[in-house]
Amino acid sequence: MVGRLAMLIVPCRRVTVDIKLIYKKCCCRWRIWDEVAGEIPEAESPEEKCSRCVAYGQHHCPSAASSVTCYEAPLHPRLPRLLCAVFERAWSPSWYPSEESKTSSGIKGGIEMLKGKSVLLRPVKRSDVSYFLKWFNDPEVTQYLGLYLPMTEIAEEKFIEELGTTRAKSDVILVIEAIEDDSTKPIGNCGLHEINAKDHNALFGIAIGDKDYWSRGYGLEAARLLINYGFQQLNLHRISSYAFAFNERSIKFHKKLGFREEGRLRQATFKNGQYHDHVQFGLLRDEWKGL
Repeated sequence: MVGRLAMLIVPCRRVTVDIKLIYKKCCCRWRIWDEVAGEIPEAESPEEKCSRCVAYGQHHCPSAASSVTCYEAPLHPRLPRLLCAVFERAWSPSWYPSEESKTSSGIKGGIEMLKGKSVLLRPVKRSDVSYFLKWFNDPEVTQYLGLYLPMTEIAEEKFIEELGTTRAKSDVILVIEAIEDDSTKPIGNCGLHEINAKDHNALFGIAIGDKDYWSRGYGLEAARLLINYGFQQLNLHRISSYAFAFNERSIKFHKKLGFREEGRLRQATFKNGQYHDHVQFGLLRDEWKGL
C-alpha cells in the first residue's frame, strides 16, 4: 500500500528496492531517511537519534537495530522528503496508544474497548475458550439461549479464529468483564451479529455466563455500551433482538433498553419439552437518542 502511495506522489520510473524507513524525533520534528543497499549517510546515523523517542515501522521500538519495514517503492532522490509529510501524521507516536493509555483506567490486566462504571467490554481472546466452555455447557445458562448442543473446545477455537477472519465484518463480539476494585473478571459476552452494511442493521445478543452476576445490573450496563457503540460508531440504523416468551426477565430487560416489541413468531423454538414463541424486538437510532 505504501509503495503504491509513493508511486502516486513521485512521478518517476518504477524501481523495486528495499527501503528502511527510519523515524527520528529531534527538536519536536519528525524526519525520514531511506536506506538503499544497506547504506545510511553518516551524519544521519540511527546512533545519533534523539534518546526520547524513536519508532521503527508501525510501532515504538527501544532499539535502533530492530523492527525495520521494507516496501516496494520508486527510487527517487526526493523520496524521503516527499514521504515525510505523509508519514509525519500517519505514524507519529501520538497516533499509537501508549502502554499507559491502554490501561488508563488503572485496572490491572487486559485491554479494554468500551468501559462503564461497573463493566468493561473487550475483544475476545483465545484464552477465553475456558470461560465459554464453562458458561455455555451449563443448562441453567443455555435454557435462555439458542444453544442446545454440547460446546466443544475444537468448535469454540474455530469460532474464535473466524472472528478475526471470515466473520470480522459481520460480527462484533465482546467479552464482558466486571470491574472489581483494581481488577476485572470475565462474566459473559455480548455482540452485534449479522451486521448489514447496506441496510445498516444488526442482531443484538447478550449472555451473562457467571450466575453469581445475574440480576445485578451488569448486563444492562454492558448492553447500553454495546448498543451505543453500534449506533454511534458502526452507523447502524436499526438493531433487532428477540427473547423466548417464557423468559420474562429478558423481556423486561429489552424494554428497559428501549426496544419495542414488534411481534411474535409462534411456537418457533422447542425448549424443555415444549414449543415456545419468539418475542421479536427492534430499536431504531432515533429512539435510542431520545432515551
